Amino acid sequence: MPLPPRRPDNYSTDNCGICLEKLVIPVTTGETEARQEYDNASPRNREICPLCRQNTLNSEGRLIVDVVNEGGFSGGIDIGDIFDRDRWEEAQPEEWKKGQALLSLCQFADFEEAEELLRDEGVDPNAAYDDGTTGLHMAALNNSVEWASLLLKYGANKDQLNDSGESAFDYANSASSQDVIDLLTGHRSL
Repeated sequence: MPLPPRRPDNYSTDNCGICLEKLVIPVTTGETEARQEYDNASPRNREICPLCRQNTLNSEGRLIVDVVNEGGFSGGIDIGDIFDRDRWEEAQPEEWKKGQALLSLCQFADFEEAEELLRDEGVDPNAAYDDGTTGLHMAALNNSVEWASLLLKYGANKDQLNDSGESAFDYANSASSQDVIDLLTGHRSL
């Protein structure tokens, strides 16, 4: 089988890398519908250009795309992984989803909303990312006394270890986050 022709200099990432024809997702109402189309496609149809019917996966078997949206340009995105991750997250219990919301709110310093989740929804202050890193770990890494104080006020376990066996104190120490070190060791009050 001959190799496809070299891409022209004005090659657009909106084109199939093999037949160079414009790729169009037939749904226009949003990402949800695009994912539904992806989910409904057979595994084989997820791998081929709808126009030239050639394999669109890279050498590692991943469907890499460039995305342009309201957030700007992002290149080299594995869109299948994104859809698979979305599907996995949707299947998680509500408690996990609220914990992830808490982590996001704290990450963006929206401590008022985060406190509402902790107080009114009873969200676990020890909610963690996939690697076991908790919000308290992240507060320590960023020397955020407000974040750490909030989590400790609602019962965060300052001795909880992540998957690498590190505590929030270890994070604070490695980042020279003296304010959080003082908080964790009791030399600073909530």
